[in-house]
Amino acid sequence: MNYFEFYGIPVSFMPDEAALKTLFFQKSREFHPDFFTNASEEEKQFALNQTSINNIAYKTITDPEARTKYILELEGILIDGQKEALPQDFLFEMMELNEELEGYQESNNKPEIDDIRREIESMIKNIDKENQPIYQNYPKNKEQLPTLKENYLKSKYLARILTRVTVSTPPQEL
Repeated sequence: MNYFEFYGIPVSFMPDEAALKTLFFQKSREFHPDFFTNASEEEKQFALNQTSINNIAYKTITDPEARTKYILELEGILIDGQKEALPQDFLFEMMELNEELEGYQESNNKPEIDDIRREIESMIKNIDKENQPIYQNYPKNKEQLPTLKENYLKSKYLARILTRVTVSTPPQEL
């Protein structure tokens, strides 16, 4: 049973979050340990397992990045632990960006580092914008899932660079 089946909802990149929250709380009450104090050890363990699944499922489905990864894995498009290749042109662009960033970080050139941060944020927004029609038309457009996978991997790559940029340039004091 996948996480969507656990809640009895269709697999979707854009689930009804209010309904999901309601289902989460229903499951939380249903399997709360207080209701199993006089139950057998087997029933207690079952309730504990269901509570764990409920928490993980909710966390996964409500986090857009985790949800995308999870659905791509459900569809067999993304294999956990498998090394995935990104397009050469993207990798060359990232290599140049990383080299530029390193140079600016060594010279502590904050305005240029901020420009790179904004550029990366813009790239991530553009990827998100490109993904929206795929999200909205799923599951009718499963042929576009490889594109979504590539965009997911690109976003993760960019997010790692963005973390480096953000860590290296703490906010300016006013």
